[in-house]
Amino acid sequence: MTDGTLAANVTKVHLVHASLRQLHKKSGKWDYEKWGEPVSQKYTTGAACVFSTQILQAMRNLGLDVSKDDAHGFICAWHYVSHNHGTPDKWLPPKDADEVERLWNQERDRRRATTASS
Repeated sequence: MTDGTLAANVTKVHLVHASLRQLHKKSGKWDYEKWGEPVSQKYTTGAACVFSTQILQAMRNLGLDVSKDDAHGFICAWHYVSHNHGTPDKWLPPKDADEVERLWNQERDRRRATTASS
């Protein structure tokens, strides 16, 4: 994270997301009223949770031990990735591994319950 590669890679992904938003806007086919903003910051945060807390959960499920300090550092890295993507503060994942996992599981379970009742 200190050699500048994180910032460069985050910038590349941010530019890809911005390009996708522009392509949708120029196409005239994206229904903003119905579907919202393509590649929204809210869903970018969801992706950060998939790439952070879900990875830690998967490792735990596979029997791999990840120390609290390593989990915290991994979650913090994704917090800063999200920040560098331009994610508004209200959508930034917390810098606490236990809290991100709790929030992720809560939202996942809420969405599963909504889908199951449909």
